[in-house]
Amino acid sequence: ANIIGVQVKSEPLAESADKIVAVAKQLGWEGATTADSLAEAIQLIAASNRAIGDASTPPRILVCGSLYLAGDVMLSNAA
Repeated sequence: ANIIGVQVKSEPLAESADKIVAVAKQLGWEGATTADSLAEAIQLIAASNRAIGDASTPPRILVCGSLYLAGDVMLSNAA
């Protein structure tokens, strides 16, 4: 399990991905990282899944922290 911070593009007052990752690292998630987009975050998750030798099982992705981010995920998934 890991944390990938993504800036919520549709919400100008959203916390920065860098700050989210900094807090995650303070809480012990040393592998936390940022992504510039939802697509990049998903690519990072897929690469991590392949790296641990589990490419045949689709990864589970938990989106949390913002309804705006969840909305962005839903919109990008509809395309």
